[in-house]
Amino acid sequence: MQAVFRLGVRAGWGLLDLDRHLHELVLSSGAEESFVTGLLGICDLADHRLTMVSAGHKWPSIRVGASTVQTAVTASSLPWGLFTPRTPTAHVVALAEGDWSVVAYNDGVSESPLANGRTYGSQRVEELHRRHRGRSADEICDEILNDVFKTSDDSCPQQDDITLLVLRSARQGASSAAEPLGGNPT
Repeated sequence: MQAVFRLGVRAGWGLLDLDRHLHELVLSSGAEESFVTGLLGICDLADHRLTMVSAGHKWPSIRVGASTVQTAVTASSLPWGLFTPRTPTAHVVALAEGDWSVVAYNDGVSESPLANGRTYGSQRVEELHRRHRGRSADEICDEILNDVFKTSDDSCPQQDDITLLVLRSARQGASSAAEPLGGNPT
């Protein structure tokens, strides 16, 4: 997959072409019932927009200023290698020229087991993103990962990898102070 991804980027394929090639690669692997989820994106800083294609992957948490950007769930398509034909759709988010941040994460984050028998959850990621929206990408990433590890159930082994990617505009908010986090993780 990495080789096809790199080839596509170097060849200048658009997101939908890259998505199609990745899907065909997984289909041609010969492994029955194998599939891969993923999220492809291009962050165009000149045009202030983020274009994404989801292959069965959770949409990232996106904030522009103090507002949460709602993503179109209907823009998500099936995972790569699962059924054919697929009809992926590119989803475009306006980032504006000011303060914005994007937190993309996999199910290893949102499904991390908690001591109370529940999972970490996407709402917790969204809340931490909101709370730390004025901080740098590194600080947002550290806050979320530290919270995942702090709240996880040590007696239950992690079932999946934990992957987190944070994009942040160069123009950060006026204050880097965090807001209080309400409630307990559910």
